[in-house]
Amino acid sequence: MELLAAAHGSCICGMVAHLLEKAGCPADKLETEAEVASDLARGKGILGIHVVVRGVVPGATSEQFALLVEQAKDNCPVSRALSGTVVTIESALL
Repeated sequence: MELLAAAHGSCICGMVAHLLEKAGCPADKLETEAEVASDLARGKGILGIHVVVRGVVPGATSEQFALLVEQAKDNCPVSRALSGTVVTIESALL
């Protein structure tokens, strides 16, 4: 599950970087944390994934950054592969 979290966090981070470049405000720094919630003891498997994206992005507002992070979450290939899994996301400019 740690590998799934790492893959998802990395994919979202890469998509955020791409979207920031397209918006004309490339990031100086991006970092992500991702955690998979599960209930294996009760046989429920993966319950969801929570991703936190933080960045140093000159020229971007917190609102713009949050919007691009949300778009990245919705469109990264790993998110699409995990459709049906609850994915929550947080974002913050550093």
